[in-house]
Parts: sequence; C-alpha cells; structure tokens
Amino acid sequence: MTEYALRALHWIAFSKRPLSLEEIAEIIAINPDDDLSFDPTEILESPRDVFTICSSLVTMICNTLTDSSDSKTDCVVLAHLSVKEYLQSNRIRASNVPNFYLGDTSSNSFIARACIAYLLQLACSSNGTNKDHRRSSDSETSIDEEQVQYRLADHAANFWYLHAQSADPEESAIAMSSSRLLNTAHPAYHCWLSLHNPDVIDDSYGHVCRQATGSPLYFASKFGLQSVIRVLPGRVELRLE
Repeated sequence: MTEYALRALHWIAFSKRPLSLEEIAEIIAINPDDDLSFDPTEILESPRDVFTICSSLVTMICNTLTDSSDSKTDCVVLAHLSVKEYLQSNRIRASNVPNFYLGDTSSNSFIARACIAYLLQLACSSNGTNKDHRRSSDSETSIDEEQVQYRLADHAANFWYLHAQSADPEESAIAMSSSRLLNTAHPAYHCWLSLHNPDVIDDSYGHVCRQATGSPLYFASKFGLQSVIRVLPGRVELRLE
C-alpha cells in the first residue's frame, strides 16, 4: 500500500495536468524500476481506492482534461498546496517516512520513465507480443491484460518528453528509456506518434498543420534531451579544432 501511495503522489504532485480517477487507477500499476513495468493485475478495480491509499493527502475536483474539451471529469489533486511543500521539505526527510520525499528531478524522471514503459507495453500488447509477459504468480487475476483499456495512453504520449525535460539531463535511466521508445524498429515509436505527433499543430482557424514525421534523433534534439542524443544512432559529433 505504501508503494502504491508513493507512485500516485509522484504523479499527482508533478503531473502536467490534473489526472482523472481512471488514469490514477492505471498509474498505481506502473513501476518503471520493475521488470514488469506495467502490471495489469495491480490496476485499481475501484479507482476511488486512491483516496484510501493516499488518505487525506489528496482530494477530488471536477475539471477538464484538455484545453479543447469543455466536458469535465473527476480528477485527483493534492488536498492543499502545503501537501506538496511538505513532501518536498527537509521535515519529511527527517521523519519516519523519508522515502516519501519528492524531488523535482527525481519525480519527473519517475513519471517520464513510467510513461515510456507504459507506451512500450501498450505497443507490445497491441501487436500481440506481450501475452506471456506477466508475473508467474498471477494465474488468477482480477484484471487480465486483454481487458486493460489503457486510459493513460493519451497522457503518456503527450507528456513523457516534458517530464524528461524536467528530469536530470544527464540521467542514464532517462537516456536508456527514451532510446527504447525513440527507435523506428520498435512498434512503440509508431504507437506514440499515432497518439501524439509533436509536429501536428492546430492553428487558430482549426486547420491542422502537418510536417513529415521526424527521425528519433530529430525528436530527441527537438526536446533537448542531450543524454538521449548521445546514445541514439545517427548522431553527428562536431569537433572544434
């Protein structure tokens, strides 16, 4: 339960937009540091269980998820600004739960890597290559992988690189995760672009402006992910004599 609370708080505190209850239900099941990064058996059957898991630290509001939508949905946010201040303070580091300290770069790294792991698994699941990738102890599960609705897909596709930009630019884990996604040979790369192409822009007149899909190196450069650029094939090193 403690691990679930920590996963949720990383996201709720640093997400680029409010998260819906349905998204939180899947977020609980993502641990980018685990061999099985997204475990469908850990998805909350009742999304409102997050209020039990995180107790009084979070609350629910009704909000829109995108600027282009007027429809509102139930979202989970921190109960008060002071909650985030406490989770980032030296007081919690000196408390009996120092692992709940949330650093800016470490939390953004966690979210970025979680988004990428989620997209990688989504692509494998869509391609039918992920059927046997589950815990051996889960012969009886409450939610089977075929039943997963991947409600976090749009969010992960839209925001993974924004969180990567806010992480430590030299972090090797970010470089490793991002280079797996930014790989034209992996279905996740095309899955990501089908969900969100950063070069597709809606202008003020409602016209969609499209550019040719860039290469992985192009996107890594566009996002300013220097550590990723260094590990991608096709990079060019410039040396000044």
